[in-house]
Amino acid sequence: MMQPFFHSRIFIFFTILAAAGLVLYFGGVFQAWGETHIRIAVAGPMSGKNAHVGLAMRRAVAYRVEKMKERKDPLAGRIEILVYDDGNDPARAEVIAREIAERADVLAVIGHHYSSVALSAGPVYKQYGIPAITASATADEITRDNPWFFRNAPANSFQGSIIANYVSHILTAPAATVIFDRDDYGASLARGFSLEAEKLGLAIKNQWGFDTTAQDADALLESIPHWVIDSGDPGIIFLATHDAEGARIVATLKHFGRDFSFIGADAIASENFLTALEKLPQERFRKGYYSDGIHAVSSFLPDTANRTAQLLGHDFMERYGEPLSDIDIGYFDAAGLVIDAIGRTLSQAAPPERSNSMKDRRNAIRKYLSERTDPGNAYRGSAGEIYFDIDRNLAKPPWIGRYQGGRLLSAPVQFQPVKAWIGIDNPLEEILAERIFLVNKQFLHRLQVIYAGIDVNAISDLSVENGTYVVDFYLWFRFPGEFNDAGIEFVNAVPDEGSTGPLTLGEPIMAHTGQGVTTRAYRVKGKFKGEFDLRDFPFDEHRIEIRFRHKNHTLDKLIYVPDLRGMRGGASRGADYGFPPLGGWQVTDVLFHQDALENNSSLGLPRYFEQNVRIEYSQFNAVVRIARQSLRFIIKSLLPLFFVLVLIYLSYFIRDFSSRMGLGTGALMTVAFFHLSSTTNLQVYYLVALEYLFFLLYFSTVLSILAPLIIEYHQRKADRDAAHIPVARRIAGNIDRSGRIGQPILIVLFCAWMFWLFG
Repeated sequence: MMQPFFHSRIFIFFTILAAAGLVLYFGGVFQAWGETHIRIAVAGPMSGKNAHVGLAMRRAVAYRVEKMKERKDPLAGRIEILVYDDGNDPARAEVIAREIAERADVLAVIGHHYSSVALSAGPVYKQYGIPAITASATADEITRDNPWFFRNAPANSFQGSIIANYVSHILTAPAATVIFDRDDYGASLARGFSLEAEKLGLAIKNQWGFDTTAQDADALLESIPHWVIDSGDPGIIFLATHDAEGARIVATLKHFGRDFSFIGADAIASENFLTALEKLPQERFRKGYYSDGIHAVSSFLPDTANRTAQLLGHDFMERYGEPLSDIDIGYFDAAGLVIDAIGRTLSQAAPPERSNSMKDRRNAIRKYLSERTDPGNAYRGSAGEIYFDIDRNLAKPPWIGRYQGGRLLSAPVQFQPVKAWIGIDNPLEEILAERIFLVNKQFLHRLQVIYAGIDVNAISDLSVENGTYVVDFYLWFRFPGEFNDAGIEFVNAVPDEGSTGPLTLGEPIMAHTGQGVTTRAYRVKGKFKGEFDLRDFPFDEHRIEIRFRHKNHTLDKLIYVPDLRGMRGGASRGADYGFPPLGGWQVTDVLFHQDALENNSSLGLPRYFEQNVRIEYSQFNAVVRIARQSLRFIIKSLLPLFFVLVLIYLSYFIRDFSSRMGLGTGALMTVAFFHLSSTTNLQVYYLVALEYLFFLLYFSTVLSILAPLIIEYHQRKADRDAAHIPVARRIAGNIDRSGRIGQPILIVLFCAWMFWLFG
C-alpha cells in the first residue's frame, strides 16, 4: 500500500505546482483580455515622396512601446497603434482626422508631418476634443487657439526669433537676406525672423518668396540665386524653406563661386537636406562641399545627446541600419509623453476605469499635457525635458548646429533658458553685456560650447569587487574665447596610493590657438570608481566611466559636447579604440556623452528659501562598456563542478550504499568549497547568477544523498521481512530510474533558463 500512496502524493503535489505556475504565468494574459485596449493613432505620410518620414514616425512610436515591453511595463501589452496615411495632403488629412476623432476607442493622435496638413486636421481634433501632438509641423497657427494640439518642437515664430538673435548677437552680421517658401511653414518663419530683426536693428536687404505649387515654381527657384548675385552683398542668407528647395538654392549659389553665409530653420537640419546635396557630384567627391559652414537650428543634435539618447541611437543603428534622426527622437519622445499622460490619468481614474467616458479620458490627457509648463514638472524625454509655453509649443530653444565634414555639429555658442536667477546679482548688467537675451518673452543665457575629447591609452588594475580601476588617457578641450580648465573636477575619481590630493589635469602637453579657437591637451592617469552591479555574475557587464564637470560654471553658461570628429573611433560602434584589451573581459562599446549633474540648494540666500532651486552642471562622460568572457571564466574556474555533476549522475548506477554516500557527501563538500571560494570575494549582499548554479548543485547532491538512504532503509526492512523484498526492489529501481532521467532533464531546463536570462 505504501507505493501507491507514495506515488499519489507526488502526483498531487506536482499537479498543484503546475497548476499554480499556469495561473501565475497566464494570469497577466487573462487580466489583459479583461481590460480595454489603449489605442493611439499615428497620422503621417505613409505613401508618396515623403513615405520615409511616415515610416520613421510609425517606427519611433512602435519602438517606444517595445522599450516599455522590455521593461515589463504592464501598460505596454494594452497599447495598440493605429496607423493612418495622410499623404501630406491637407484635404486627405481632414478626412482622416474626422475618421480618427469619430472612433470611440482612440485616446490621442501623434502626427502630422507638414504644417499645412496639421492645420487642416487641427480644427477637427478641436471640434471632437481629442488631444494631438506633432514633433515636426511647426507653423504657429497649429497650436494657437487650439487647446487640443501640442507640439514637441519650437514654433516657427520662436525659431525665427532665435535665428535673428543668433545672426545679430553671435554671428554679428549687419544684414540678412530672406528666401522663403510661401506656404504656412516658410511664411511664418520669415515673418518671425523679420519682426525680430526689426527690433534688433538687423537690416533685411531683400526678401524673396516662392510657391512650390505654382506653375512657375521651377523658374522662380532658378531666378532667385541670380537675384541674390545681382543684389550685391546679401549679408547672411536665411533659408525659410523646406529641405529640397533649400538644398537647390545652396547648390546653385555655390556654383557661382562666391562664398555665401547661410543659416536655416529645422528643415535645413534634416537628413533630407543632406540627401538632396549628396546627389550632386561635387558633394560625392568631397563630403561637405556644399553644406560646410551652414548654420541650422534643430531640436536634437547627436553630439549634445545624453546617455539615454546615445543608447537609443545605437539601438536604432543596429535595428534599422540608420542613424537616429530628429524625426525619430522627436516622435519617440512625443509617444513617451502621450503614453505617460495616459498611464497617469488611468491611475487616477475612478475604478473601474471603463466607467469613465471617452470624452472624460481624452480631456484628462489634454489637461495633464497642459500642465507641463516648466522644467520643474517637465517630462524627461530622451532628447531632454519637454515642457510647453502658453500656446502648447516646446518652450526650450532649439540647438544651433553648424555643418562640418557633412555632419551637423553643435555651433560654438548656444542659447539656454534661464531656469534660476541664483548667482545673477545684476540681471540688467548681464543683458547689457549680451550674456542674457530676451527672446519671445523668455530669458536665455549665452551658452559656451566646450568640445571635449578623450582617447583612452590603457585600463588597468580593474577590481570588480571594489568597483575601482585605473585609466590612462589623453584629454583635450577645444573652444573659442576663454575657458578656465583649471576648474575641472573628476567626479568619480578616488585617491590612489601615494596621492596627496584630488586628481588634477596638471600641465598641458599641447596648447594651440588659431582662427580664434584654442586647443589644450593633457595626459591624465588616475584611479576611478564605478557602480558595478554583480547580480549577473559571471555573465555581468559593467561600465568603465570617466566623469568630469567644472566646479564653478553651471549648465546655463557652459556645456561640454564630445569632439566626435577628433576622437579615436569617433562614435562608431565596433571601431578600434586603440587601447590593449583587459584580461578576461571584452570591450563591447565606447560612448561619449554629456548630461546634467543636478543639485537642489538655495546656497543660503533667503529669497530662495521657499523655492525649489535646481543648480545644474554640465558633466562629460566617457564610458567603456565591458562584458566578462563568461565561457572562459566557467571553463577555468568551474570545470571541476562539471565532474561533480557527472559523479552525482553516476551514483544512480551504483548499488553499494557506502560508495554512493561517499560520492554524495564528497560532492556536497566540493560544491560548498567552490561556492565559498567563488562568491566570498564579491562582498555583495544580494544573490548573483552563479549562486543559482550552486543551488542546483546543492539540490542534486542532497537528492543523491537521500536516494541511498531511502534505498538502504527499505533494504534493511526487507532483511527483517522477506515480504518487503519486492517493494524494496521496486523503490530502488524507481529512484535510480528517476535520477538517471530526471537529472539530465533538470540540467537541460536550468541551462535553457540561464540562456533565456543571459543569452
